[in-house]
Amino acid sequence: MKNKEFGKQSQREKAAKLKAVIRNRTNGALSNDELDSIIRSISADRQYAILVHTDTKSFCQALVLAHSNNGCDHGNIVFGDITFGNNYGSGNKHSAYHHNRHKTAAAVITRGATERTTHEIHIFVPKTLSQAKGDE
Repeated sequence: MKNKEFGKQSQREKAAKLKAVIRNRTNGALSNDELDSIIRSISADRQYAILVHTDTKSFCQALVLAHSNNGCDHGNIVFGDITFGNNYGSGNKHSAYHHNRHKTAAAVITRGATERTTHEIHIFVPKTLSQAKGDE
């Protein structure tokens, strides 16, 4: 769907479309409660990149927030036992995903320091969960 067409829809229609896209991108591995949590955490009027991770290394890399001349990135945990890291100052340079030894899904929303930077939805779907849903 083109951005112009999407922009003309009601908030309810936008939320339903976004939920369907996320469900599709995660191969149905997320519960309705998890999908609803993501939808409630974002603005339907803003464009997001949706990134689905099936390995913990790439997901943890996404959890390291950056610092630039424009300020610091921001991250919000939607669900999952997650620790953000950062690449500035003497803070925690390591991120972590701890949730049940990586057997359950997790999601975060990251926002760049400026309005021009990308807003991203990072979703971790363990391979075991993804495979189990694919076999149903």
